[in-house]
Amino acid sequence: MTLFERKSVTSPFVTSRRSFLLLATTALAFRNPPAFAQGTPALPQLLHLVLLGQSNAGGGDARPAVTQTDPGYGSLRFARGLRTWRGNDHPADPQNRAAEGFRFVPLTEGTAQVGTETAASGFTSHVKAALSSAAHTDPAKSPPFFLASYPHRGGSFLAELDSRDEQTNPNNPRPGPGGFEATFGDDLKRARQEAQSHGWSYGVFAFYFMQGENEGRGRIGPGGAVLPWMEFRSAYAKALKEAYAGWAKGAMTVSGQNRPPPMLITQVRNDWAGMAQLDAAGQGQGIFVTGPAYYVPSAFNSAGIRRLTVSHLTADGQRWLGEQAGKVMLRIMGGEAWKPLQPIEVRRDSPTQVTLRFHVPRPPLRWETENLPMAEDYGFGVWLGTRDNTGARRDITRVIIMGPDTVRLELSPDTPLEAGKPAIIRYAWSSQVGTTPAPVAAQRKAADGKADLVFQGDIQATFTPLLNEGAFFLRQQAQGSAVMLVKEMRLDGGTTVVSGDAKQMRGNFTLGMPALIQRTNPFGNLTDSDDATALFTFTDRRYGRRQGKPYPLRNYAVIFTEPVTG
Repeated sequence: MTLFERKSVTSPFVTSRRSFLLLATTALAFRNPPAFAQGTPALPQLLHLVLLGQSNAGGGDARPAVTQTDPGYGSLRFARGLRTWRGNDHPADPQNRAAEGFRFVPLTEGTAQVGTETAASGFTSHVKAALSSAAHTDPAKSPPFFLASYPHRGGSFLAELDSRDEQTNPNNPRPGPGGFEATFGDDLKRARQEAQSHGWSYGVFAFYFMQGENEGRGRIGPGGAVLPWMEFRSAYAKALKEAYAGWAKGAMTVSGQNRPPPMLITQVRNDWAGMAQLDAAGQGQGIFVTGPAYYVPSAFNSAGIRRLTVSHLTADGQRWLGEQAGKVMLRIMGGEAWKPLQPIEVRRDSPTQVTLRFHVPRPPLRWETENLPMAEDYGFGVWLGTRDNTGARRDITRVIIMGPDTVRLELSPDTPLEAGKPAIIRYAWSSQVGTTPAPVAAQRKAADGKADLVFQGDIQATFTPLLNEGAFFLRQQAQGSAVMLVKEMRLDGGTTVVSGDAKQMRGNFTLGMPALIQRTNPFGNLTDSDDATALFTFTDRRYGRRQGKPYPLRNYAVIFTEPVTG
C-alpha cells in the first residue's frame, strides 16, 4: 500500500517504539504545548501547518519555485494546491468545493495554478528532518506527516481575513466575495476527513503568519482613518490576538486537541504593523515573532520593477524564512520561551551617546556583513521628536557592539540629544548603503536589451557585496528620478560597467556625479551568533553568487522604532 492509498480502517498509524517515545517526549516538552488528540501523548500522524496572511504568506512573486520536486520529507498538500481559496470556486461557500481537490499529494511548490514558492516546504522539511533524525526513522515514510495549506489572499487587511470578513462590508471601497474565514474552517475539516481515510490521527501543528503591509500607513481596515502611532499599535495588536484566538478555537474544535497551535509570525517590513506584532507576541501566549524578513532576497531579482514586488520575496527567500520558522518551532517544542533579537532598553547616557540593550537568543551580538552589504550606520537612525511628530535626524558618528547584548551609538556634538526632549531610534528603516566612489562617466543602451552605467577605474569591490546577494539599485544622487536595477558587473579596460534591463531603467543620470547605492529593501546588519544548520541551499541561479551555500539561520534583529529614555 502506498502512502496516498486510502485505508478502510481508522486505527492509529503504528510507529516504532523508539519513534513513539521520541514523539511523545517532544509533544510533552512544549511550553504551553498544543496538546493534540485527547488522551494520547504522541503527535498525531498528520500535522497541519496553516499559512495565514496576505501575499507573502502565499508566495507572491516568488517564482520560479525552488522546491518543484518532492524533497523527501513526507510533506503533503491538497491536490488543488497550497492556495485553497479561489475567487471563482465557491469563495463564500467553500463547503461546496469538489472533494477531489482535497486528496493528499506530495508537497511541491510552483503548481500550475500559482507557480510560486511559499515558506511551507522550508518549515515542514526542517521540523520533520529534526524529528526523524532523533528517532532514526525515514522522514519520507514515517509519521508524523505534515500538510500545508493557505486559505487567504494577498492585498488584504487583517479585518478582511479574520472573522470580521470586512471584504463583504458594503462600505468597503473595494468589496469582494470574502469567505476566507469559512475557507480556513472548511480546509481543516477536509484535512481531518482525508487523514481519517488514511487511518491517521489529525492535529493542527502551527499557524505561519505574514501580514500587515496593508496596515503599514496606520489604517486598521479598508477605508479607515489613519490612527496615531500608539493607538494603531494597540488596535492592531488587539485585533491580531483576537484573530489568533478565533483561529486557534477553530483548530481545536475540528481536531479535538486540547491546546491551541502556536502562531509564528515573520515580522512585516513596516514598523507600524511590525511593532504591533511584537506587542501581540509580548502580551499573549501562543504568539511568537520568529524574526524579520528584510534579510532575504527581494522579488526585484525575479519579477523586476513592479509596484507589487516592493515587499515580495524570491523563492529562495521564502524557503529560507520557512526554515527559520521551523527552527524556532523546534525551540518552542523544546520548552524555550522564544523571543526574537529585539531591544529591551534604549537609554540616553549623554547628549552624544545612546545605549541599546537587546534580548539575544544566541549571544553574542555580531555584525552580519557576509550575506548583507554594509548598511548606513548598520541600519540605525536617530531623530528628535516622536513617531507621530518626527523632527530633525541626528548624525551618527559611530556604532559599536559593546558586549554580548549591548550596542552603543555615538552622535555628532553638532546634533546632540538634549535632556528632557523626546527622541526615537529606528532600526532597519532605510535601504541606503552609500555613494559610488567614482562619478558616472557614461550611460548607454546595449544591443542585447541591457542598459549600462560606466564608472572610471576599478570600483568592483564597492558593488560585490550587493551582487553576492542579488540585484541592487543605483539612483541619482541629486534631485531627479533616475534609477537603475543593477544585475551584472564587469571590468572593461580601465572602467567598471554595471548593467541592468533597459526596460527597467528610469530617467538619465547626471554625468560627472556619483550615484546613490541602495539595497532593494531597508535593512540592518545586527544579528546574534546562532549556529543552527539549514537543510536547503541557495538554488536559483539567475541572481546572486551564493548558489550551493546553506541558508544562514542566525537571528536578525527585528525592525523597531523605540523612544529614547533618560
